[in-house]
Amino acid sequence: MRALTFNPRRSLAPAIVVAGLVLAGSAAPLGLTTFSVNMAIHVLVLVGIAPALASIVAPRLPSISEPAIAWPACLGAAVVEIVIVWGWHIPSLHGLAARNLGSLLLQQAMFLGAGTGIWLVAMLATGRVAKLIAALCLFLTYTHMTMFGLVIALTPGLIYAPDVCGGMGQTGIDDQHLGGVIMAVLGAPPFLLGSALCLYGAIRPAPQEG
Repeated sequence: MRALTFNPRRSLAPAIVVAGLVLAGSAAPLGLTTFSVNMAIHVLVLVGIAPALASIVAPRLPSISEPAIAWPACLGAAVVEIVIVWGWHIPSLHGLAARNLGSLLLQQAMFLGAGTGIWLVAMLATGRVAKLIAALCLFLTYTHMTMFGLVIALTPGLIYAPDVCGGMGQTGIDDQHLGGVIMAVLGAPPFLLGSALCLYGAIRPAPQEG
């Protein structure tokens, strides 16, 4: 039995994908000048659209049960997600995305790909060891998202350029801090929940037959 698997025909996954894409697209112009809106789109993509998309794709792919496959698949997805998320939040690259709609769309598309990848391998994991590996990788994702969000939320000075922070009447530093809170409080916990579900799938007793 797969961990975190949903039946797309009986779930809201397709509607979530469509609604999320529409919402992210409509918010994109504000994401060019408002750091917290950019972060909100990022969170929507990673923990809203990505798992819904993964749940649609997962039933069409083979499960991952062998630890020799689960380790590289799960760790690879986690490392790719970390590199993409941290890479796009380097001030120069974030500034590029925040000043150009095409770059912003590329940024969010890469977030979507990375997020879908890590949720997908977690959904495909079967067997106790594979589920434990998936739980570990989702927990690592939760940890780095929380840490990065707290860094942004607690840093006393601006990390990012003033022209890409401070929209909607906020000061630049308040906007940056709000963006960090959004990542830590809204973006990270779903990965912790996913990790807990995988862990539960790994340790729960096997069903008794007969």
